[in-house]
Amino acid sequence: IITALGKGQEKGWSSDYILSLFLVFCIFFPLFLLREYTAKEPLIKLSIFRNRNFVLATSVGFLWFASTLGSFFLLPIYMVNLKGYPTLLTGMIIFPHAIPAALAMLIGGRLCDRINPKIVLGMGVIYFAFFSFSFSFFDLYTTRSQLFWYITLWGPGFGFINAPVLAIAIGALGNDQERVQMGTGLLTILRLLGGCVGTSITTTVFERRTDYYFEALRAKFTYTNITAMQTFKKLVIYFQTRGSPEVLAELKAKSVLNMHTIEKATSYACLLYTSDAA
Repeated sequence: IITALGKGQEKGWSSDYILSLFLVFCIFFPLFLLREYTAKEPLIKLSIFRNRNFVLATSVGFLWFASTLGSFFLLPIYMVNLKGYPTLLTGMIIFPHAIPAALAMLIGGRLCDRINPKIVLGMGVIYFAFFSFSFSFFDLYTTRSQLFWYITLWGPGFGFINAPVLAIAIGALGNDQERVQMGTGLLTILRLLGGCVGTSITTTVFERRTDYYFEALRAKFTYTNITAMQTFKKLVIYFQTRGSPEVLAELKAKSVLNMHTIEKATSYACLLYTSDAA
């Protein structure tokens, strides 16, 4: 299933390869559950999912990672393609959120020792959701400092979710070390699966929007579009002055316009993706 989610957009969701992977999953996953349910010494004790607190922790972890990795996919594209920031600057804007995230993880752990972890988790989810939603208001006029502070202040949400999720999951499993080890492993796997799902959904929607805007923009490059034709002729003249024959100069001009159209389509897709989220 992870391979299907990771390769779905690349291979095509309706391709034989992806459909066969989903078919294999649909056939063998129920068989795996049946085998685990009837085995004397199962690899995974399915009874662990009868505990509501454990299901709560794994569900929040799944959705949290889906949202987080989806955001991490879009933010660099927005900054580099839409804002025109260098990759180094983009990294410097995004990276500092890890510092308050680490501090919040320590504070969240201490709070879970003193009060109900579900209360800490609720506050963390609200905090994280608020700053995640604020990303939907990013546009061409969002300043560098605004980006930095919004993303940095987004960081504590990681700590205030991660700590109580672990506390709730482990607390739900009791003192049985085997169940604790199994539960923490399942929690990690479901988080990673959530990240795959979030990234796949974000990538699919984003690339489809990019294709849509690319076709819409390319449709405007016609002989009746005076601005487009003037730009094309200027590019042809430029390449001819650089020594290219007329036919090659026209090919180079078309290539430049095509790359520019792709860049614009990507920018529009990123901007309108976040705007629609609002």
